[in-house]
Amino acid sequence: MQIRIIENEDQYEAYLARVEELFDAPEGSAEAEELKLLTLLINKYEQDNYPISSPDPIEFIKIRMEDLGLMDKDLVPYIGDKAIVSKVLNRKRKLSIDMIRGLHKGLSFPLEVLVQDYEVTGEGSVYGHRSRSHVRSSKSVRGGKPHRGAQRVSNVTK
Repeated sequence: MQIRIIENEDQYEAYLARVEELFDAPEGSAEAEELKLLTLLINKYEQDNYPISSPDPIEFIKIRMEDLGLMDKDLVPYIGDKAIVSKVLNRKRKLSIDMIRGLHKGLSFPLEVLVQDYEVTGEGSVYGHRSRSHVRSSKSVRGGKPHRGAQRVSNVTK
């Protein structure tokens, strides 16, 4: 077999079959060298033709937590209190720059994965907070009278 760069699927399949034949080749033999070369060519072909996309930041965090045997509470030093950790892991709140830095420095999570954009499912802004439009103004009325909560808000804003 003449070994060349893999240029099509048929050649790829043929090289995979040959690797199976050579799998137990004795170290230092010509077959072992052929096996190494074929493995390199197959890996290159797979990288070019079957790229594996990295998981989004939340999936990555969950996978690494499982790998490291971490619980949600173990992320508190890097993300914030338990409620914030829960919101982040449940996609109700996005990771902030400080959270990303904490996960990177504290747990060596790769920045290139953590900074990827991803969807959140929570209400309000991308950070999971409600916008000011959700706060009742002092002119809110319930039954003809100003709402007590609205009165407190207007007192705070004065």
